[in-house]
Amino acid sequence: MLWQNLWLIMVGFGCATETKTEDSGINDQIEVPTYCETLGLTNKPFDASGVAGDFGEIAPDFTFNLLDGETWTLSEYWTGCDNYIFLNYFSANEYPARLTRPREIQEMLELMPVNTHLFVLAYPGQGESLEGLMGDLDSNFEAAYGMLENEAEMDWWREKVHFVLDDGWSADWIGMLNNDYYEQDTFVLWSAAIDRNQHVREVGNYCDPSTGWEQCPPFFMAYESIYFNFESEREAELAEHNADIVPIFEQELIADPNWAGVKTIAEVTLPTAEEMLAYDTLHLDLNLECVGYPARTQCPAWDYIVNLYLCDEDDPSTDEDESEVCTTEFGRWITTYWRPGRWVHDATPMMAWLNTGGTRKFAFYSQQPYNVSVDLRFSNQDKGMRPIAMEEVYRGGGLDDFYNWGAYHSISETEWRQWTIEEQQDVYTVVSQEVVSETKLVVISEATIELHEFVTLTEEEVNAGASPIQTFSIVETAQQDEAVITIGDPSNVLGPDLMQRMVFTWTEDSEEPLALCIAEVNAVSVDDAIDSVQHCTVDDPTMCSLRADPTDLVSGCNFGAWTMLSSEEYDPSNPILEGAWISHREQQFVLLDNGSENGRYANKSSRVDWVLEEDTLFFCQTEPTLSASEDGRGFLERCTADNGNTDTVDESLNCVSKADPVNLDQGCNGSAWRQMDRSTSIGSETWVGEYQEVWHEDKLPIEFTPPEGTTKVEIAGVISGHGFGADTFNCAEFCDHQHQFQVNDGTPIIKTHPEAGSPLGCADQVAIGTVPNQSGTWVYGRAGWCPGMEVPVWRVDFTADVDVSGSNTLEYIGLVRGEIYYPSYTSGTFRPRVDMRSYLVYYQ
Repeated sequence: MLWQNLWLIMVGFGCATETKTEDSGINDQIEVPTYCETLGLTNKPFDASGVAGDFGEIAPDFTFNLLDGETWTLSEYWTGCDNYIFLNYFSANEYPARLTRPREIQEMLELMPVNTHLFVLAYPGQGESLEGLMGDLDSNFEAAYGMLENEAEMDWWREKVHFVLDDGWSADWIGMLNNDYYEQDTFVLWSAAIDRNQHVREVGNYCDPSTGWEQCPPFFMAYESIYFNFESEREAELAEHNADIVPIFEQELIADPNWAGVKTIAEVTLPTAEEMLAYDTLHLDLNLECVGYPARTQCPAWDYIVNLYLCDEDDPSTDEDESEVCTTEFGRWITTYWRPGRWVHDATPMMAWLNTGGTRKFAFYSQQPYNVSVDLRFSNQDKGMRPIAMEEVYRGGGLDDFYNWGAYHSISETEWRQWTIEEQQDVYTVVSQEVVSETKLVVISEATIELHEFVTLTEEEVNAGASPIQTFSIVETAQQDEAVITIGDPSNVLGPDLMQRMVFTWTEDSEEPLALCIAEVNAVSVDDAIDSVQHCTVDDPTMCSLRADPTDLVSGCNFGAWTMLSSEEYDPSNPILEGAWISHREQQFVLLDNGSENGRYANKSSRVDWVLEEDTLFFCQTEPTLSASEDGRGFLERCTADNGNTDTVDESLNCVSKADPVNLDQGCNGSAWRQMDRSTSIGSETWVGEYQEVWHEDKLPIEFTPPEGTTKVEIAGVISGHGFGADTFNCAEFCDHQHQFQVNDGTPIIKTHPEAGSPLGCADQVAIGTVPNQSGTWVYGRAGWCPGMEVPVWRVDFTADVDVSGSNTLEYIGLVRGEIYYPSYTSGTFRPRVDMRSYLVYYQ
């Protein structure tokens, strides 16, 4: 019915009043709705003042000659609520939109708002007739009309699509605009438009970024008209607010090209505290204009986060100026690719920070250069309540195994349970608890060095000087206290006829004073061994590093760790080589069968190494996915892969302990050991007790009591996910991460992002403010944000679950696809993170 009504109004059949006869016999005059009223759109009268015909200006009147022989004049057809799109078409390249496929034209017409006029202008190529080209395009559109649902819809678009016979370079002032900004016989990247407010607008790139810009489907033109409708209705809504506007920045050029974190600060005068009581609503109004706009190349290229911050209030009792500390996030936006933009969004909860009124400072940050305008729009929308206080509760962080509020462990002699929420606990059955020790004995005399490689040696064997595995004769001492050159015994597997260079250094640790490094194992002569002090890359001999770097005992021995030795007979006042030196290391562990109920590694086996330090138990999951528990026995090491670009060094021989209790910061597979404070006494040989481990205190349950007089409580959050390509779920930009809040025993409140990763998730949000047709991958759905849009303030009222006069408990947990997230990382470097600021907001 809508199409029929619109069609009647458009052709003039419904312009007069209708007569309706009631039972009383009295004739009443019934007003037929206007075109704009039928569409439910606000309208604006034609403004004849336009003269410039330039972007951003009031559009002058124009007249086009059309393919059907008619002339079309803007003022004569002005409805006050239509948008006008001009397409500068290059037929040779089907650019900037492909108009040769009727099915794609149909797709455009079905998406295009009905209050749109499309004018096709062309630039005929050599030997090409403009009239013939327009006739071909008209035929393509006719074929598309035939695919629409009904005759009224077909007739509607026949009246709305216009094929212009004036050359694109001379079609009234539109042709002049094209000449001013574009060169003939070259691609016209942008076309032009007139919005419902009669402003001349530059439009975006109609090609599809998901295809590498190789395809330019015409439905992208519809997004421009959708966005113009959004802007026009937003203006009408803002006009009804009758807001009091407080400017913060006005056309301020802001940039931080060196990534130094430099913010631009402005001081503003807010309404007084008494005047603030009259407002119940706050909107943030941000306008980012490009330097030199509208020339496209002057717009910044990337989608970056920009922020508005509220600065602290100065404390007059201190010498410092706290008002220069600007770290409280007040607003967050994501910039466009190559386009300007304006965004207005509701930030009413933040008004709680401004209730005192008076003079305050704000700061804005943008790495890319923009002319920035920011306004605070205070208004009264008769809500009957206003925010009186707001407190921050939870923040985000790296979206990994340890994102959430903590891990709890319950350990007995037979079972170990680990979980963050009960439904997803990891259950392990203890198979065995073992200790593996390895000892290296080095006996150095004036003439020989005996190496007893890492083996299990009894104390008696060590004291007795167990049989050596490698024996080396000292050939020469090169730079005493630094290196010795040796030749191996014929029985040595390392190479009986080759020279070795052994480098040593004295450390400051009295327990392990001597560190040894085999810097060269296969020199062919004494001179070669003496000269083997560094190794260089094959493709660039100037790129060299020390084979044995005594300043880096962790990785300075041919990219591996030095061997640390200790001796009870060491005399620091007389450091000599002679003596018996011992290096001892130990790994104690439990072997676990995961079972079918394990939350992460079902039906696998695991090995967990552990060590007790004073009152804390540290543990490291050294092998989480063993095929059988037996595979976890023995001394576990991780070795580097051989680097083919290095000369003479086999890096795969450089191994370090997977669980090194000497290094609790990096000794667990290269990461930190996890720790649990002991809550019960525990012996050094048993793993029995209840333990609790908390990784992020900011995720713990929070106790809160609303301020006196509170009548409403909200949870509010500014939440956006960033990072991609580093894990199999493509988090956190393109995965659906959820954020669950719960008060007391009430219903959980969950913010989800189902649009994340969808092909057109952000394109589908043009109707609510995403700037369309950017020159970047703007179309893809993101988690909590889009390029060219604000990150909105998410708000949920949970007053029903709150005791407004007593104590309450707030809990939070972050999930991915409804579960605790354990990322499986790939080769990407943009690790997933969640930028979250969440708040309790109190109203009265």
